[in-house]
Formats: sequence, structure tokens, C-alpha cells
Amino acid sequence: MAEDPLVIQQLRMLSLWLREDDSEILRKEAASTMVKVILGLYGMAEELRSPLLILLEQCKWVPDALNDIRGSSGWKAMVSDLDSIVRSRAPDKHVIQDGVVIIDILGPLASSSILRDVDNSVWIEFARIAVQLDTEGSAAHLDLKCSTTMLAIDLLRLVNPRTLTGATNRLKKRLLAVPSRLMTAGDRMNEDTLEDLDGYLQG
Repeated sequence: MAEDPLVIQQLRMLSLWLREDDSEILRKEAASTMVKVILGLYGMAEELRSPLLILLEQCKWVPDALNDIRGSSGWKAMVSDLDSIVRSRAPDKHVIQDGVVIIDILGPLASSSILRDVDNSVWIEFARIAVQLDTEGSAAHLDLKCSTTMLAIDLLRLVNPRTLTGATNRLKKRLLAVPSRLMTAGDRMNEDTLEDLDGYLQG
């Protein structure tokens, strides 16, 4: 099914419809019925990634959708894709856009209560990506690397310091040093991203 051109086309049409429609009721209904199905399909075929991400993006603020994302392995698949995208040498603009949407989907996790009092796996996954980032790439690619780092730091702020082990404390120190490293490529970044990154250094 994941490789059926008709299925792929229908998913693309559905994703565009939800993106263009402003109805909150429609998004809530879509979230309640579709998110688990979308998460089940995610990762089955690369051709499905973009339309599925767009669908999830439209549902991200619905509480049940966030719970479904956190409670499934779907977020891990998205983090794995993000890891590949930010570490790729020369991703095209469509691939970078997939990375941007992944950040948009997972970002609300850092501003919700869903991650509180749970294990540290989410922030650790993001921290491991961020600490390996270099300063190579286009402006759009660098912006994505910065967004990944800032989300990793936001997720870290949800973690109870008493739950950090020696290894995670070392990871925390490496993560908090990343914004300074990325700032060295500031002349190639979007101004808004550079300003946000500077805020993380000041804060």
C-alpha cells in the first residue's frame, strides 16, 4: 500500500486540503481519526514522508494528537529522519522543508506538559543530533540546524536535573556549547535565526 501511486496521490491531496482549510473542527476530527494511522504509515516509504508530515503538522496542536505522537514510535522515526537531513551534505530544498515540518510538529512537545515526569529519551535523542552538527551548508540548511539545536535545548529545560546521570550531564554540557559553534557561521544565516540563536547564548 505504501508504494501504491494512487495512495500517495490521495495522501498528497488530503494533506493539501487540510493545509488550506482553516476549520479547527476539521483538524480536531482529523486528529482524532487519522493520527495513529499516519504514524503507522510513517517510515514505510520515502515517497509518503512529505504528505504525511503535512497531515501531522495540521493536527499538532490537538492534545490527543500530541499524546499519540509521544506514545508511539512515530516521533522516533521523525527524529531519525531529521538526523539524516541535518547531517546530509547537500539536501535539496524539499528535503530541508521536510526537516522544518518535523521541527514544527515536535516543537509543541517542548511547550506542553506531555514530557514532564517521563524518561529523558526525547531530549537525549535531540541532543545527540545537535552535538554532532557542523557549520557547513546553505542558509536554509544552517537555519534547520539552528532550529534543531534550539528545540533540543527547550526539551532539556523540561528535564528534572536530579534525573541526569554522569553521561547525560556530559551530553548537556556539549549541547549547551552548540549555539556558540553555530554562531561562527552567522554570516550565512537568516537574520531571525541568528537573533534567536543569540538569545540562547544570552539566556
